[in-house]
Amino acid sequence: MTKECHIEISGSQNGPVTAGAGRYHEKNGIRYVFFNGMAGEDEISGSVCFDEHRLKYTGHGEAEVQMEFITGTRTSAEYITRYGNIRTEFETISYSMTETEEKICLDIAYSVTIGDGEPDENRVIIKIDRI
Repeated sequence: MTKECHIEISGSQNGPVTAGAGRYHEKNGIRYVFFNGMAGEDEISGSVCFDEHRLKYTGHGEAEVQMEFITGTRTSAEYITRYGNIRTEFETISYSMTETEEKICLDIAYSVTIGDGEPDENRVIIKIDRI
């Protein structure tokens, strides 16, 4: 069953909050949110696929990216931008999902390394309000 929802993505990085309308769907224990919204003044679309143990994020806008977060796991992603590609590595420190009838909250703490740089710790919170 597909339901309308509102999604808000905020984090400790200095980027704008992403918010928009979406469609929530659950199948075989996996939840999916497909959304369109705004990140500051930029239009963005994407998807979040998640369960209790992992989260996959795909974003389209100024940059194209696919990221995966699993507690205790190191993954890599490539941001595809008009200026060139940026290789990043993520180490998921923690990932949790809390849920009520009206809302789902996903909390991801991770460190990110860009190129040969030093790791930088970040946190992202994704709130999904089911309408």
